[in-house]
Amino acid sequence: MSIPIYRFGIFDNCEGLIHGLSMREGGVSEEAFGSLNLGLDVGDSDENVKKNFELFCGEMSADVDKLCVAFQQHTDNIVQIDKGAGFGSPYDAVDGFVTNVSGIPLMVRFADCQGVFLFDPVKLVIGAVHSGWRGNVKNIIGKAVSIMVSEYECSPDDVLAAVSPSLGPCCAEFTDPVSELPEQMHKYINGRNVDLWACAYDQLCDAGILDEHIEIARECTKCNNAKYFSYRGGNKKSGHMGGIIQLI
Repeated sequence: MSIPIYRFGIFDNCEGLIHGLSMREGGVSEEAFGSLNLGLDVGDSDENVKKNFELFCGEMSADVDKLCVAFQQHTDNIVQIDKGAGFGSPYDAVDGFVTNVSGIPLMVRFADCQGVFLFDPVKLVIGAVHSGWRGNVKNIIGKAVSIMVSEYECSPDDVLAAVSPSLGPCCAEFTDPVSELPEQMHKYINGRNVDLWACAYDQLCDAGILDEHIEIARECTKCNNAKYFSYRGGNKKSGHMGGIIQLI
């Protein structure tokens, strides 16, 4: 069974690193969850989800029994990892992981939200963050970089950052974005739509990441719903993609 993997060019030549994102194809789930659904709590069968995790982790050469994954709840909670928990022991109310320990796959999942992946090739530290618009409001992206700096002595100048396919400015529509979003995010508003790609880019830059060290996928998940899972494209019933980053 072929499993297509999305990879970021910015990490391509990085030694000691595994990374990649799942897309829709390559799994065993059906209908709205077809086929490589990695959502833990979206209504798919536990058997299908477990098999999909095994397939994706196998394709990535990542140990599913050391995988760090969470029930994400749009928090700004980030956990520093020193050992793998395993697929069967997901963290609760966590939306980001950071580690400097090799052999531990960090995973975040998304279906319109942004998966943000960080790597310091000097200090050998990685991070994975799930950031929907609520995460942008809380600046979980900047918080992850701050943890890398304060806890692992990373320099922001060294950190490479990549943002997954996610809801684009074409489709990130709000009922009333002026009232729903804080003032500092109003500059990203265009009518009822919001450019969350630009917001993520600015939050990375504000955290000290260099422009040339940032890669934004700039593929809208709703516009490309045949290729990627999309919560909005699936009328609020959808599977999840997942992204893994791991130190070898």
